[in-house]
Amino acid sequence: MDLLERAWEMASNGPTAFNTVPMRVIWVKSDEAKAKLQECLNPGNRQQTKEAAITAIILYDMEYEEQLVKLQPDVEDAKRFFKNDGHDINMYRNGNLQAGYFIVALRSLGLGIGAMSGFDPQLLEEKFALPPDKKWKINFLLNIGYPDVAKRGKKQPRLSFEEGTIVV
Repeated sequence: MDLLERAWEMASNGPTAFNTVPMRVIWVKSDEAKAKLQECLNPGNRQQTKEAAITAIILYDMEYEEQLVKLQPDVEDAKRFFKNDGHDINMYRNGNLQAGYFIVALRSLGLGIGAMSGFDPQLLEEKFALPPDKKWKINFLLNIGYPDVAKRGKKQPRLSFEEGTIVV
């Protein structure tokens, strides 16, 4: 099993509401696919994406609840819980939660990552011709590879515990 499959397996063990799995991934690996991706990026994101070993297009499955037959086999008609006003918020919340697990899994395997939102989503959907039978929508991009420590800048400041939290 390669590192990407291992990261997927690790991330899939992270908890989500009702075991929903709305995150989907398209791996951009071939030279042809990388060239198409370059056309969709903001200029400031092109070089780092060109240098990445692989780029993951992180998506949401708009019909994620259809998989609940498999993911919640002991609950009769489990998808009924998500055919309401809470459908989209559950998709975004749990899809982003999964993406966070995925990033941590990749990092734990020694890979470097760079999350990006500087791209044209409509052009990306057009260039990668998402299958018409899939209701997948683009969330963000994730460059993946082995970090070049010599090129890495210093770690930027973070908020302290006191600045970023409230204990009540």
